[in-house]
Amino acid sequence: MMETFDKKNMEAVMQRIDASHSPGPVSLNHLEPPIFRLPAELLQEIFLLIVNAMPDCPSIFSFGNKTMSANFSSPPLLFTRVCRLWRVVAHSTTGIWSCINVELPGYAIKLLEPFLPSLLQFWLALSGSRPLTLRIQHHFFPAIICKCSRGRVRSFPQADRQLLEILFAEKGRWETVVGASRICADEDIFVTHQFITPQLRTLECLWSDVGRFHAPDLCRLLIINSWLDQIHFIPAITCRNIRHLHLLSASANVIHCTSAIFPHLKTIAVNSILTLDVVAQNTSSPTTHSCLESMTLPIHGDLIDVFRGSHFPVLQKLTFIMGEQEQDINIVMAALAATASCNVKVIDLQMVDEVDVDVDIIKPLFSVVAEVTVRGQVICSGLATSEGKGN
Repeated sequence: MMETFDKKNMEAVMQRIDASHSPGPVSLNHLEPPIFRLPAELLQEIFLLIVNAMPDCPSIFSFGNKTMSANFSSPPLLFTRVCRLWRVVAHSTTGIWSCINVELPGYAIKLLEPFLPSLLQFWLALSGSRPLTLRIQHHFFPAIICKCSRGRVRSFPQADRQLLEILFAEKGRWETVVGASRICADEDIFVTHQFITPQLRTLECLWSDVGRFHAPDLCRLLIINSWLDQIHFIPAITCRNIRHLHLLSASANVIHCTSAIFPHLKTIAVNSILTLDVVAQNTSSPTTHSCLESMTLPIHGDLIDVFRGSHFPVLQKLTFIMGEQEQDINIVMAALAATASCNVKVIDLQMVDEVDVDVDIIKPLFSVVAEVTVRGQVICSGLATSEGKGN
């Protein structure tokens, strides 16, 4: 069991940080750089701006050649190494500690240095009661751990388990979790647990792990299965309030099923539409996506099956990832013609290559929508032009 991280543990971590780098006392004489004389409140705002401007969650650990250490070279831990004043201010700014990227060492590190899990507990303690944003990655081996025939993970790395237990203890504060299936992978520990996550709003995981979460307020879901051709169960409590869905790879049947599984779904994005055999393609019936306002899809031969016979009563925008222009436009027109009803207002074309769009090729789209955009930029409407000539 994980030990409680109390004041004594926190003091031990701080002493370890002091031992590794001991800055001198803050001097307020005229030689001191002005930044060291900033009010604590202004320093807090600066720290928050720096951390929030980072492209990803700040990493707590850094790695060398099969080595693992604390990442004091980047914020927010970097702030604690400048001077004692900055350290005090950083420790009191809970917002810079509420987002964290934890890279798991895997089999490269057999036993963690005791300071590292204590540092993780220390980091989480500094975030106070704030909701947490977690990004969980593997550093030394592939992200999704292979499972044996019985479904159990073979000799799950002890170092990973030690870190995941610390994160799991804070599940009540999870707001955003990317890489959640890394936690679910250790079935020896978590197979009997359901993740009670009342604050969870955004989740990235495998479809098979969605049911592990009791998250009634979840509104954004990213499913990372590389081949999702059917759905075997419906975790109703977790799925009932999903508004935004992103599928890494899915069949037309799965996309059809989203209308029933996610009754309030407003947006859906799919990176890749699977090509299935004819029997598999025809196993789903036409559906009505009553709340869907936006779809982002690759232009693929099976795109037509996504739209075939379905109703999209409130669809406002379709975004297509486009390659071969003329061929892709023909597929889009065929897909829209296959719908039972679709009143889409805008089609946006996101080009795979940075090439100019041939307006003559996309003219057929103006017969079904009022506006066509390319990478968000409005293209002059051929429909509007022809109407103007008629007047």
